Amino acid sequence: MLVQQTKDTQIEVHKEYLSTGATTSAAVWTPATGSRIVLTDYDIQDGGGGVTSLFFTTDAAPSAETVLNSDGKGTTGRVFKGNFAANGGIAVHRNLTRRGGLDEVLRVTMPATGAYLYVSGYEETAAVSSGA
Repeated sequence: MLVQQTKDTQIEVHKEYLSTGATTSAAVWTPATGSRIVLTDYDIQDGGGGVTSLFFTTDAAPSAETVLNSDGKGTTGRVFKGNFAANGGIAVHRNLTRRGGLDEVLRVTMPATGAYLYVSGYEETAAVSSGA
């Protein structure tokens, strides 16, 4: 069996998330079944201070150890982790291509009220065909 990646017509998707309090593993973007998210841009602003993490996972409720894991093992694919000062801090990343795994949800953990996340990208599917 041969697995080939095929890019669908790429329609750019934009998602926003505004924290109204400390947030742990909130779903920001859930791809269609059998698809993966391709993240192309993200902005994170945190006026409250503390650690913010943005990551891909198939786990509906990852543990704190999973979210903070930086070795790339398991189902966590960290995109960003940063510790912001109170009343300030911004992280802006542009023109990247970061793919989640099939059916992985993009999630965020934010420490305080007023933290803001903006992401954009698209979804792609994996087509399975038999090779000859």
